[in-house]
Amino acid sequence: MKNRLITRKLMSLCLIPALLLAGACAQAGADEEITIATKAASETTTAASEDSTTKESDGPDRDEVNLDGGGFQCDWHEAVELTEEDALPEEELPVAFAEDENFWYDIYEDHVEVVNYIGTDTVVEVPATYEGLPVTVLGQIESHSWGSYMPFMYSDVEEVILPDGLLAIGNYAFFGCENLEKIVIPDSVTTIGILAFCGCENLEEIAIPDSVTTIGSSAFGGIDYIPWYENLTDEFVIVGDGILIKYNGDDTSVVIPDGVKNICGAFWDDEDLVSVTIPDSVTRITSCAFESCTSLESFTIPESVVEIDLSFNYGCDSLVTVDIPESVTVLTDSFKQCDSLKEVTGAENVTVLSGFGDCKYLEHFPFAEGLVEIGASAFSDSGLTEADLPQSLKIIGSSAFCDCLSLTEVKNGQNVIMVRANAFKGSAWFESITDYFVTVGKNVLIGYNGEDTEVVVPDTVTYLGGAFSCYQAAYSDDELLSVTIPASVRGICGSAFDQHPNLEELTILGENVVFGSGACGSLALKSFTVPEGTKIITSSMFSLTELQEIVIPDSVVIIGVGAFYYHEPVFVDYGTGETAPETEGSIKTVVIPDSVLMIGDSAFCDCKDLTDITIPASVTRIGEDVFEGCSEDLTIHGAAGSRAESYAEEYGINFVGDIGEK
Repeated sequence: MKNRLITRKLMSLCLIPALLLAGACAQAGADEEITIATKAASETTTAASEDSTTKESDGPDRDEVNLDGGGFQCDWHEAVELTEEDALPEEELPVAFAEDENFWYDIYEDHVEVVNYIGTDTVVEVPATYEGLPVTVLGQIESHSWGSYMPFMYSDVEEVILPDGLLAIGNYAFFGCENLEKIVIPDSVTTIGILAFCGCENLEEIAIPDSVTTIGSSAFGGIDYIPWYENLTDEFVIVGDGILIKYNGDDTSVVIPDGVKNICGAFWDDEDLVSVTIPDSVTRITSCAFESCTSLESFTIPESVVEIDLSFNYGCDSLVTVDIPESVTVLTDSFKQCDSLKEVTGAENVTVLSGFGDCKYLEHFPFAEGLVEIGASAFSDSGLTEADLPQSLKIIGSSAFCDCLSLTEVKNGQNVIMVRANAFKGSAWFESITDYFVTVGKNVLIGYNGEDTEVVVPDTVTYLGGAFSCYQAAYSDDELLSVTIPASVRGICGSAFDQHPNLEELTILGENVVFGSGACGSLALKSFTVPEGTKIITSSMFSLTELQEIVIPDSVVIIGVGAFYYHEPVFVDYGTGETAPETEGSIKTVVIPDSVLMIGDSAFCDCKDLTDITIPASVTRIGEDVFEGCSEDLTIHGAAGSRAESYAEEYGINFVGDIGEK
């Protein structure tokens, strides 16, 4: 069991989402337009600036802005107005968390998701309902900013009975269940997630009902497939609602049968496949459908296809041109490392886009109006020379145009509200900009070219997008000492301040700030006040920091996986290779407010100096190994009869019932 917990912990820490709610941005719910630059914010920032002692700058004049004329870069001196349409993406949060002797439950308004199995039985029945609500999901299909769960990963179960009414089997749900021999999937299930049954080496039979429309990549194995999959011998193996999951033929030119709706991993690593004819019945091409088909030269995507996801990556080296029909709205993670790809046409109605990284000869892409999101690493290290972004674009993912050495022009895209870390790092366009602050779209800060040791971000900035990541900074990463972020900033991307060994002060003047995973990690922070209105302390948000004091407001609902994971930080100077000296130790006391409902796995792992933590009765779930590696003198203060008390007993931690009864 211990090995299982360790592996699950590592998986939870590693599998952090890169995207929040792909597609259209969530509505803010406000009836009036929101003016970003206010007089109060201006006065506050000015006061903070006057109190700061800054290093004399040898860089560009902060009052000068040399716009490139393309319209994407904006003047950070000028305020912008945000409307309801400019609301940041918002995750749906559970209204409650619960557990019994066998399962963890995430409870939503109208359904329940079973996210973890904590029992020891070998024959397990997943309940159909919990507290009167239907159980519709086993595990997670969408990753969350507070962490991911894989319910049966590496468990010893031999048989699992799934309930009628279940809609989805989540990503990694049964990953590594070597003893699993029998499972019946009810005909209510529509989705089987990524790697759901990978490693189930004794699973020889599965009946996929006709209700299933989606099967994630490597659901039945990666390099080694499960016995059931290996024993499928039909030329075309079609399961569920017309899902082609395997091709056993050896033709170099293949005609896919009419009636197939989803091509899902069927031709993975077929090095002899030269051409394929796709029928008009196909609506989706997904899950490594043609990955590593090194000889594939000819195919036509029919007008019936609406989604292409994770399909032609890694080694489709014979593809030179691709035409994306106007029916396609989702085009994600599909042509990475297609070394010969030179031209993409069509794509007029794509709303979510990624997957052309390492396409060295792709110089142009037809970004069309209607595009809302460009995903992580979408064009990283590609041959793009320009990017004419549409006015509909709202979100640009991490490393989207990273290391595009030939990208000299980025224009339009004036309505972008979120740019994640390193989106343009290493591109010719970004590296040529010398302005003190580099803002784009609706005043999203993506670059900083000053050399001040104490920085006050302008009160016109609406989103902080990796400007101070050491991978993007213009100066040595050990010079930055403090950053003050104005009330105008609504969100901070993940890894926003990565690897600043001397950054001790981070002051956020605003409220309701949305943080990305690891947003404040790997710093020398000694104290931090989480802004009022913040709902989630995201996974790894303060990991590898030197926090001595943390103030958590009563708006916080979730403390994510590895949120305060300590482990002795190691800061590396990427110029010299030298590491920073030892730190002063981890946080010592924590008071969790009674708004918090859940504390994620390994949240305070290796906080070796943590001796006192107050956990209110509102916390109904405390994850695995939350306090592993903490001081032997750790005491949990809580209410008698609360989950905090039972958790302390389970893990042999001192408990004092001194904050009132549950």
